[in-house]
Amino acid sequence: MDKNENIKKRKLFIWSLIAAIFVACMGLFSFVFIHKYYETRKVDPKYSILSLVQTGPKKEALATRYLCELLELSFDKPTNLYSLDLKWAKEKLLTSPVIEKVELKKIFPNTLFIDYTTRTPIAWLYDFENVLIDKKGHLFPAHPFFSTKNLPQIYLGLNLEMENMNEEPLNSMEIKLAFSLLNCLKQLKENYNFQIKRIDVSQALAPSYGKRQIVLMLEHEKLIDHPKQKLFCIFPHILRLGVNDFSKQLGNYSVLLNKMMKDYEKQLFSKRYLKSPLKFSQRIIDLRMEKVAFIDQAE
Repeated sequence: MDKNENIKKRKLFIWSLIAAIFVACMGLFSFVFIHKYYETRKVDPKYSILSLVQTGPKKEALATRYLCELLELSFDKPTNLYSLDLKWAKEKLLTSPVIEKVELKKIFPNTLFIDYTTRTPIAWLYDFENVLIDKKGHLFPAHPFFSTKNLPQIYLGLNLEMENMNEEPLNSMEIKLAFSLLNCLKQLKENYNFQIKRIDVSQALAPSYGKRQIVLMLEHEKLIDHPKQKLFCIFPHILRLGVNDFSKQLGNYSVLLNKMMKDYEKQLFSKRYLKSPLKFSQRIIDLRMEKVAFIDQAE
């Protein structure tokens, strides 16, 4: 009885071993076959990337040619879709200072799908030529990617060379102050129509307290009914503000502005022949002293 049982166990072990070897061989064969299959596809011209489809919040925000250059794609030496490493491709696209985030997808047999978002500029950085800045402090070139004629300028007084615009965003006290001013001015624009030409915070943190100031350049726009015609008028103002309480000083400016506009209209009605658009002489308004405004009228 024990002898028959041992024979059965040996047979079972042998058949189990044979089955295991068979499964292992089949698995190895399948791996080799599949690996060879995919390797063959990586060199098959049928899977060369022939089209690039882009999408995002803005329609064709960047030229397809620019995206191809970043990914080193060309018709002369086509890239196989199977051989393209999506992680590498994503990292290459993110080296662009104008691309904020991106996702990629392969659409076989020969299309690469790119979903990306470009940075949104809020101002020019006046310290450098052709440089924009977004709300997070990232710097990136304007030309040839953006057409932004009416954005304000921010002047920080930087004395640095512009080497790599895709590094860490600006996070200085000056840029934080400039962004705070932008937000305050946006609230003021809800009641008045004006263009923010420049925010100068280059002297906001000067070593000498007497030299510390913020300088704003604004241009108010208003359509005025003159007895002879409707006049589109521009009123340029330069504001000098203190650093510690600039929001209150802007509130004082809004009160003063109503009186100034009435004065402007009186000047208009005293003249018979005027040409539209009419740009007035620049006024410099110093609001740094509490409850006092010094106005320099340059005629």
